[in-house]
Amino acid sequence: MTAATARRLFSTLRSALNAAVRERLIPDNPARYLKLPKGRRPFAVVWTKRRVQEWRRTGERPVVAVWTPAQLAEFLSSIAGHPMFAAYHLMSMCGLRRGEACGLAWDDLDLDEGVAYISRHLQQGSDGKLRACPLKTESSIRAVALDPETVIVLRAHRSRQERHFIKAGVTP
Repeated sequence: MTAATARRLFSTLRSALNAAVRERLIPDNPARYLKLPKGRRPFAVVWTKRRVQEWRRTGERPVVAVWTPAQLAEFLSSIAGHPMFAAYHLMSMCGLRRGEACGLAWDDLDLDEGVAYISRHLQQGSDGKLRACPLKTESSIRAVALDPETVIVLRAHRSRQERHFIKAGVTP
């Protein structure tokens, strides 16, 4: 079990036991006396040629690994015609999380000024339905500068969407 999993389990247990104390089912929360070892965040490494060769040889990969600019360019080039290309391009160039990118609406983008306003994310609920939710913290709400290439990609994506809607007889 990872340290992060242990912390989540501990948090759930502590919360349940606190509820039991409030309901007077138990006199005290024994979880409050537990101390968990501090977990270390994994250190991100770059997928160098040597690391790729090692992964292919052993099947073992780093916990967190990031692509080189050339690897990212190769990936984006290989999916240029994919319907999700604009989202992948936006996430990779602006550092957005998947839920943040999926939570964007066209009203959140000012393509003339080259800015994306991040204020919500898309999250799958326990019922399996997707819903727009506020970001976890106030500091996560931010404006992100869009580079000229990303603006071009987003304009092209919007144009394709509008053509699709018009073809389907729906007003975008």
